[in-house]
Amino acid sequence: MQEQCIAELKEGVVWDDLHVLAHKVAIDGLLALGILKGDKDEILRERVSTACMPHGLGHFLGMDTHDTGGQCDMTDNNLDPMFKYLRVRRLLPAGCIVTVEPSIRFNEHVIRPLPRDKRLSKFIEEKVLNQSWDVGGVSIEDDLLATESGSMNLTDVPKDGENLVRSGCRLVTSLCHLASRSNDLIISILEQTHVDSSTS
Repeated sequence: MQEQCIAELKEGVVWDDLHVLAHKVAIDGLLALGILKGDKDEILRERVSTACMPHGLGHFLGMDTHDTGGQCDMTDNNLDPMFKYLRVRRLLPAGCIVTVEPSIRFNEHVIRPLPRDKRLSKFIEEKVLNQSWDVGGVSIEDDLLATESGSMNLTDVPKDGENLVRSGCRLVTSLCHLASRSNDLIISILEQTHVDSSTS
């Protein structure tokens, strides 16, 4: 899910489109696991996947962890539930840094009502779902710099399952190093942007 979104990330991409892509990949995975059933296009239209991915794909990263400028309005109660918690609702400019952190979460409070919902129950395989509660969920976050032709991944932590398990404590060390490296890179980019804008 994350790799597909990263492959599409570049200047001018609409963040909403990447978010929908993440949901499509999530739906394919949940269908393959047998947790969801039915037509994947109908599942997307009915927003069933928002129960397992109730949040946004990521956010701008800058001076603030959840940086400003995403042009979102989380106070709009009429907003499509798929986009309600997106922190970015715009075209991505070159030079911005965004997190790409899709996740699947098995939160009983959010998902448990679906099998009782007349409209949505047909998409849920409750027996398989009930075997998934102990999973909790997973979210893997990368920080990316959007460029004109694509993106540069600022995260150098291994993400495949085997390496994550094998890494153990080294992962914590890598994350600390990454945070330091990302901050240095962000400061460097901001300083360069300031110099460039002051000379023009």
